[in-house]
Amino acid sequence: MRWIDVNEQLPKENGFYNVEIETDERNIIHSCWFEDGKWKYDNYLIAGEPLYATSWYASVLFWQPLPKART
Repeated sequence: MRWIDVNEQLPKENGFYNVEIETDERNIIHSCWFEDGKWKYDNYLIAGEPLYATSWYASVLFWQPLPKART
């Protein structure tokens, strides 16, 4: 699955997505909720702002849809 740069396109629908998050320590891959044009991670907005509950800077760089569940 192709990673999509957030500067090129955001998801068209609300939901969970795989994301690459830049933090002040390292980049991580995680699943985040996207709603109304904003990324949410553990009930905190991610918009290049500090997440005080986790005490590190976070910004979503890339996203992709979650893979389909096995049937």
